[in-house]
Amino acid sequence: MITDHTEKIKEKQKSGIITAFYSAYFSRFKTLSSSDLEEVLKHIDNPSKQKVIMSGEEMYGVMKRLAGI
Repeated sequence: MITDHTEKIKEKQKSGIITAFYSAYFSRFKTLSSSDLEEVLKHIDNPSKQKVIMSGEEMYGVMKRLAGI
C-alpha cells in the first residue's frame, strides 16, 4: 500500500509538471525543449540523495536563465 501510494504521488507530481511545462512551452516556445521535461521527470522517479546547495549568485543565474534574460 505504501509503495502504491508513493507511486500515485509521483504520477500526480508528473502530471502537474507536464501540464505546467506545456503551458509554458506554448508561451515560450524558443526557450524550452522536451529534454528539459524529461530531466525533471527523471528526478521525480530517482530523487537525488544529495541536496544541492547554491550560492546567491548561482541561484540568481538560474533564475535569470529561467526568466529568459
